[in-house]
Amino acid sequence: MKKVPLLTLCIFGLLLLAPKAALACGCPTVASLEQHTRWSLAAAKVVFTGTVTSMTGDSANRMTTTLKVHRSWKMALPEEVVLTGGGSSCDYHFERGGEYLIFAGEEDGRLHTGACSRNVKLDKAAMQLKILGKGLKPKRKSVKNNGRR
Repeated sequence: MKKVPLLTLCIFGLLLLAPKAALACGCPTVASLEQHTRWSLAAAKVVFTGTVTSMTGDSANRMTTTLKVHRSWKMALPEEVVLTGGGSSCDYHFERGGEYLIFAGEEDGRLHTGACSRNVKLDKAAMQLKILGKGLKPKRKSVKNNGRR
């Protein structure tokens, strides 16, 4: 009879020693898609639609994803935006060439997004886009013209 409590204690002890990266992300839940979209809009530094143009990784499994911006909300963005992942299981996993509605935060001057940021593939974002409204076109990159007009 003493073996059952001992086995339970061993399992509990192993769970406590589990690496943090192995634990699932704890994302807040919301009641409706409208509430979810409004919460995501309020929580994000930038919100935009874009197409993934490149993805690179470093030795710490941090992904850098470059996207061509189609529309933005909250602020006008340049034509190209770079997102940096944290190298954890809570990173958002993009597909090269994929189009997305992205809710991104900012930390240490870098934009980032994750599994809990409520990103969605653009072909499944019709309701969110309706809630967000028209949005802004990206800013054109400035071209140096050596003083000529």
